[in-house]
Amino acid sequence: MIESTPSPTRRKGGHRSRVVVNMVAHNGEPHIAELLESIVRQTRPVDALVFFDDASTDRTVEIVESYRDRLPIEVRPLPDTGYTHWDVVYSRVGQHVSAGLRELADEDVIIMTDLDDVWEETRVEHQAGRLEDNPDVLVIAGSGPCIDDDGTPLGMDFHDLYPRPAGWQDRSAVEQLRWTIWKPYGSGANMALRGSVMRRVPPVPYGWLCDRWVTLAAAAMGGLDLDDTPVVRYRLHPGNSLGAMGSGVTGMLRRQVRWLRAPLVGVRRLRELHSLRTIAPTPALRRALSWPALLVVVASPVKWFGR
Repeated sequence: MIESTPSPTRRKGGHRSRVVVNMVAHNGEPHIAELLESIVRQTRPVDALVFFDDASTDRTVEIVESYRDRLPIEVRPLPDTGYTHWDVVYSRVGQHVSAGLRELADEDVIIMTDLDDVWEETRVEHQAGRLEDNPDVLVIAGSGPCIDDDGTPLGMDFHDLYPRPAGWQDRSAVEQLRWTIWKPYGSGANMALRGSVMRRVPPVPYGWLCDRWVTLAAAAMGGLDLDDTPVVRYRLHPGNSLGAMGSGVTGMLRRQVRWLRAPLVGVRRLRELHSLRTIAPTPALRRALSWPALLVVVASPVKWFGR
């Protein structure tokens, strides 16, 4: 169980982390300048923004390059993952974001980001501080208000789209793992993690999104922190190819149909969850990732019909 403490404005001695942004970008021209402006305005500056271009055909790279005088931007080639076709978008995005994160595994803190959101000005200060103050936390999944294509608030937060169980910090590590298997709670838009996590997490399997796999791995290691503090303004618009546009009843039904139409995919996913036993630090967590325990969790009505 993770004990949460407030993040102070300044570190009271001890190690001040190097904070690096992982940005994997494909055709982000409509909103990427607004995102970069919000990173410029951070109350705690980032130490590096590492940009991996994922075959953009618009002005994304040009816009990012134009911020070199205001942000410590490093442009790196995206490692070859073997995924090149957008008809397998989940696998392509999952593998490419994972490749970017693994490139940064020696960094202290990695902040993930989507291309179309806006960071709250205290995001780096809050999330980096939370990791510095809580050595048992490996991955943080934050929250924030949802906005439309024009930036107008929609009257709901990210954690309203993906409701989180009450009293997360008071639940046992096994309970936290069980809930994380049932429901997604983090997004590449609002997560931060220790770079060392990427040296421990097994490679993202085919068909998984990187943020989903990383939160599951963090829960398997007893180090997932759910934090409802606003860190981003999460943009919902028709151009969303992934993320919270698949939340709610529609997303739930889509996942059910996928499992029913392709039961072998479900078996494969159970096997991949079972593989996380290798990184679980306690007997209780390893038992929770055993075949019998996973079958019980996946068969639970909570997974298929909500709370």
